[in-house]
Amino acid sequence: MNDCLSKPSQQMLYTDREGLTSSTNGTRDSEFWFDDGNIVLIAGDVRFLFYQGILAKHSPVFKALFSLPQPSLPASEPPSLPQVAISDSANAVRHFLRVLVVGHQSFSHGRNPTFDEISAWIRLGHKYEVESLVKCSLDFLRRYFSDDPHQWFAQTLLAPPGWQPAHAIGVVNLARLTGAAWLLPTALTVCCTLGPEVVDGVAREDGGRETLAPADLGRCFAAKAALARADGAKVLAVFRDEVAPGCRARWACRRVLRRLMGCVLRGDPRTKRVEWYESWTPFVDEVDDRRELCGWCYKMVTETRQDAQEKDVFMRLPEIMGVKVEGWGKVLKRDSVDGA
Repeated sequence: MNDCLSKPSQQMLYTDREGLTSSTNGTRDSEFWFDDGNIVLIAGDVRFLFYQGILAKHSPVFKALFSLPQPSLPASEPPSLPQVAISDSANAVRHFLRVLVVGHQSFSHGRNPTFDEISAWIRLGHKYEVESLVKCSLDFLRRYFSDDPHQWFAQTLLAPPGWQPAHAIGVVNLARLTGAAWLLPTALTVCCTLGPEVVDGVAREDGGRETLAPADLGRCFAAKAALARADGAKVLAVFRDEVAPGCRARWACRRVLRRLMGCVLRGDPRTKRVEWYESWTPFVDEVDDRRELCGWCYKMVTETRQDAQEKDVFMRLPEIMGVKVEGWGKVLKRDSVDGA
């Protein structure tokens, strides 16, 4: 088991309250140091004076630890406090304790958690079995790395507000940790859009780096080629010169469709780089600035054909990314049946 996920020792050490003022055992945390606290958590060189009751209320791991018989101290000894050394970073512990104190307000009032907060809540919530915290955190991630095609295509960002796209690397790792396989296809898709950082990883606030496991890095390299083919297939399908059934200006519309296709095939600078999940509509509007396409053909190109191609690739994302996700695309399949 990874050190950062190992449970606390089953035997606690003790210190007297006077000893807490000593700097030899680490730095006192400025935020979580309650003078009436009754448990000392030690993370690296930082000490937190907190409450056993709050930890035991939320975490079965801490509750079990506190319920174990501990060595009795001589009556002549001054009152002492238990100390528990944990392998988590001080920053992560701070995020964890903060959410235990304020509760789920961390997800409310329109405030988006940072990646480091979500990472700490999931990792420590998983480690200390705070299931409600893990669930709320995964639900937040699911808004942006969704298995619902409608929700995912509706997003205008590749990551939550304030995050970098490279934080998708951490989302992949969190999905692996918790078994939340439904996050993997879209999180790996975002990783495929990255440059060198897909290998280098992204910095964490504790000074470490979040990097992909070799197997997931290999999946990204392999998937890039498949997604590039999907890009090409989308262009060929969207701009083919078959007009819409209701078209009343077939020659004019066909001429525009051929012009659009020609621009793409010639590498016209106006095409730039459009990923398979992005809309070609701005490009269509720029090339056909006089709106020669009739209303039927314009809707066909900017909506019907693009939607069909994007959803087709979305349905195949688990296969493209080399992962298994039970029930992937259920919403899309149900919509297809309802609309048949």
